[in-house]
Amino acid sequence: MYYGFDIGGSKIALGVYDTQRQLVWQHRVVHCRMIIRSCWRCWSS
Repeated sequence: MYYGFDIGGSKIALGVYDTQRQLVWQHRVVHCRMIIRSCWRCWSS
């Protein structure tokens, strides 16, 4: 098994790959910085 991480500007992703490096499972979440920005925009308007 191989694991891959992608930490981008708006999302964090985790992928799990088999021995042939085919994607078996993935999960993405919104980066907390983006949540804070969205909440700040909502509160300040």
